[in-house]
Amino acid sequence: MKTAKDWMEFGASTGIIAGLVMVGFQMKQNSELLRTQLLFEEAIYYTQSEEIFLGENPAAVWAKSIEAPEDLSLEEQRVLEAYYWSAHKRWENLYRLSESGLIDDEWRSRVAEEAPYLFGHPYAYAWWQTYSATEPDDELTRLISSRLAKLPRFTIDYHREHREAYRRLVEE
Repeated sequence: MKTAKDWMEFGASTGIIAGLVMVGFQMKQNSELLRTQLLFEEAIYYTQSEEIFLGENPAAVWAKSIEAPEDLSLEEQRVLEAYYWSAHKRWENLYRLSESGLIDDEWRSRVAEEAPYLFGHPYAYAWWQTYSATEPDDELTRLISSRLAKLPRFTIDYHREHREAYRRLVEE
């Protein structure tokens, strides 16, 4: 028959083992968080270094990609590559943080809202089709592709509708 002392020793030993298991679990979590943080910071640095290619007036290059994409120089194509790639990388960072459980899945709403505008014209859509062929077939890639398939000319339509609304207001 076990005495109270035996039960206390058993309880203490069990507590120590449980404590060690908890410490091990916390160390594993901390290691995973550190890994995620390092990957996130590396991605931010890489995105910032890519954005250097945007130069002083990326809006002019962006407009040309809509109005006269056949006239883009290789230099201008590189500006657009930096613009599109950086946007995709930002979405990918959110997606990875969500996969890690650090944030909710707000990346979905960001992509659903932003992708049609950023890639919703023929030049950008063609860039996405070329680029996405090298990407993993994950939920992020599928969401971008499905949004663009539904709204392949969103950017052009949006700006046309804006101009028409402006003209109607001016004529009143």
